[in-house]
Amino acid sequence: MTDFTKNMHETIASHFGLGSSTRGKTMDEHNRGRSEAEYRAAKPVVKCNAGESFDGFERRMLQRNYDAFKAAIREAVVAMEDANFTSAEIELFKDVVSDAEGDTWRPAIERMEQ
Repeated sequence: MTDFTKNMHETIASHFGLGSSTRGKTMDEHNRGRSEAEYRAAKPVVKCNAGESFDGFERRMLQRNYDAFKAAIREAVVAMEDANFTSAEIELFKDVVSDAEGDTWRPAIERMEQ
């Protein structure tokens, strides 16, 4: 495994909240003098089946993305008002967004709440 690949694995693990196995060191510092087998043995093994989550991580990410979606829609409506769109055009936009929300966000949130 190249240093680049090791660093990418660490970056991905950190991004998804899986913690760091290097305890503050770079991957190069952490693995200096280790064989490939020692590296693999020290790496935490994380398995996740469909629908499982790490301490509510999926729920937090869904909520964060949903909040960002709602904020973006509010900003878009304000921008449309500033650009002098008619109220009918703004309502049409809101209807389209509502349909997308119903098709995408609500089912995902309902699955998480079960």
